[in-house]
Amino acid sequence: AFAPDIFYVFFYVAAVWLFIDAERAGSRSRLVLRSLSVACFVLALMSKEAAVTLPAVLVVAYLLFAEGSRSLGGFLRAIAPHASVWILYLAYIVAYLRVGGGDYMLVAGRNVIRNFTTVVYYAFNLRRDGFVPVRMVPAYLFAFLICFAVLVLLLAVALLLQQEHRRFVLFGGAWFCIGVAPMMLLSGISPYYVFLALAGLALIVGVSLDVVYAALRRMSPVAAVLVLATL
Repeated sequence: AFAPDIFYVFFYVAAVWLFIDAERAGSRSRLVLRSLSVACFVLALMSKEAAVTLPAVLVVAYLLFAEGSRSLGGFLRAIAPHASVWILYLAYIVAYLRVGGGDYMLVAGRNVIRNFTTVVYYAFNLRRDGFVPVRMVPAYLFAFLICFAVLVLLLAVALLLQQEHRRFVLFGGAWFCIGVAPMMLLSGISPYYVFLALAGLALIVGVSLDVVYAALRRMSPVAAVLVLATL
């Protein structure tokens, strides 16, 4: 694992978490939490350029999790500090340093679809080439990985129909897609490019398994614990 990918994902998650807390907090705590969120955004950018996608995640977070009456003015006040950092960073990196060539040249074409399917395989601990893992694994483990991926995707679709869980699935799905968006334009994908997107998938998996646990617990608390522990 490359240290930059570990660091930028950590600060990225922290920035989003603090932002959501700020929009759900009282006016006294809001400024402090927003400032901490911006600081984490700066640290994420200092760790890896891929953190530029964070403002897009914050827009989704505001729409889904901000409490009280949402307004354009409130949204602009909430997002303005992060947007300012984002603009300054792009001006410095793109306009001044002229970063974005060589192996990291961004190109839109067939690579977008190929990269996205590869990301989905990686996210579920599979490999795209030949639909089998590169490393040797027992057949039962490979079957479990396939069944687990199908289970999570089916549950996610079902939870979209439930108002109680819909926003978590939407947020996790949006996070996943936004997190890998810059990598879609590269010539190829490596497993560590998926670290950030996994945070969104983890939210979907967590909500899905929580629903499974709650359903099983009504029948047998012991069985619910055993099934969840096994998964």
